[in-house]
Amino acid sequence: MKGFQSYPSLAHEDRPPKTHKTEEISALFKKMDIGLKLKLNFKIDKENRKRQEKSLEFQLGNSAEDTSDIASFVTIDTKSLDNIRKDRTIFERLKDYLTTDTLDFFRQRNEAEEADRQSRTRGREEEDAEEGARKKRKTGKVVLVPQNAGPCVTTFDTLLFDTIDAFPIFPLFLFTNKNLNLINTHMPELKRMKILHIEGKPHVLDLKEIAKWVKEAGGTSRNENLDFIQWSQAAKNFYQFECLRDKDLGKEAPRALFYVEHFAFFINQQDSEDFFAYWLKVETRLRKEHQSKLYAFDSDTYEREWTLVRAERISDLKYATSPSIPTSTQTSSSSRAPAPDLFPTSFDTASKVAELVSLTFPSTFA
Repeated sequence: MKGFQSYPSLAHEDRPPKTHKTEEISALFKKMDIGLKLKLNFKIDKENRKRQEKSLEFQLGNSAEDTSDIASFVTIDTKSLDNIRKDRTIFERLKDYLTTDTLDFFRQRNEAEEADRQSRTRGREEEDAEEGARKKRKTGKVVLVPQNAGPCVTTFDTLLFDTIDAFPIFPLFLFTNKNLNLINTHMPELKRMKILHIEGKPHVLDLKEIAKWVKEAGGTSRNENLDFIQWSQAAKNFYQFECLRDKDLGKEAPRALFYVEHFAFFINQQDSEDFFAYWLKVETRLRKEHQSKLYAFDSDTYEREWTLVRAERISDLKYATSPSIPTSTQTSSSSRAPAPDLFPTSFDTASKVAELVSLTFPSTFA
């Protein structure tokens, strides 16, 4: 039984039992009062220790007489021992018959329960602190507008800012107009996860589960599945989001300055929309490199990348229109709608930075 010292048997395993000689005696022990069981075990423990001392003396050669077999304890279930441990009145009445092993068992149980209580207390305190911090955050002023007053103003839930702080490589597809509307509408039911390595252990959005949920809801769930219009929406919304991350600097914040140049480079290229399928993977890679390593915008790097994009596009076009292959109908850039002017065309000189960060986005894709 847990809590009592288990002594190895010195006799052959076929030795007949001495304490529990018959089934009738065993049944009698089971019906015995807990106090009487403790008294018997206390006496057995005392006699067993004497036997152990004699056995040790014999093994050391200091005694010519070996010890007799040690006796077994009367079984006491853990529930009964817990009742004694927790009830002060019962404990005081029976404490004189508690063996050292039983007291040690009580200590272990007390320590385990105390550790569990402290863990649960810390968990509640962390949840209360997080809830308190969330309530203290000042929400933006709510302005209601008529439905026919123009395009809807994009808003971002506070939880999005907490999530991007925990996961810097944030998927752009979440910032399309449709996906942002889905997230804002269903935010209370979206799955969260606890971030243990950040101070305060905040609860943030589970991005993998969000991607699955967006897909089921009919939204775009992968960056590579964005079309040109969706990417333009997401770029505009993500830039606005980055401007709001730094309340003090706003559009002058380092991340906002990077993204205005980054997105403007691709969207203001000649034939930007025609080349979209070729440069989307390049844009995604350069954006992730900035998010993970905080690279600054470098126009030379971007120009080199665009040269490779053009070369790949032209190579594919020549292959598709060669005499050996049926010519597919090509849509010229002149027949397409012009690329949305989300960013100014001049972006590669330092003198234009002030103009870039003070731009206002048109509502074409709101």
